[in-house]
Amino acid sequence: MTKNSKKKGSKIELFSRESLISHDIPFLPNVFVADICEADQAIYDAKIAVMCDGCHWHDCPTHAKHKPWQIARSILDGKQTKALEAAGWTVLRLWEHDINADHDIVGRAVEAILRERGILELVKPDRTLSGIFKQEVDK
Repeated sequence: MTKNSKKKGSKIELFSRESLISHDIPFLPNVFVADICEADQAIYDAKIAVMCDGCHWHDCPTHAKHKPWQIARSILDGKQTKALEAAGWTVLRLWEHDINADHDIVGRAVEAILRERGILELVKPDRTLSGIFKQEVDK
């Protein structure tokens, strides 16, 4: 874990985490992935990096003032996304205003990616009684 992994996170990062938890998707918060950058959440088993981009900080086309530093941040975001994708990761970038409008957007989006890949059930823990019993027997 990075030194920042103990921070509480922004409001949208917390909404994102809650959404992943409600969908039973295991993740690590605020972790460095593929030696490239820090993801707000990473689903390592599926190589999915979730980035919750604040409208002010990441040059949102709808809400930012498009100042030079915001544009530079947006360019860096694009480079990081391309590098992660080249390393085999799927990058899910969501704007602050989208997360605020729909607190469950992250969980649904990640679940859709997992379902599309046919690995949803492999990533999600088996919380059925038989699955819990099997885990106890396997210990």
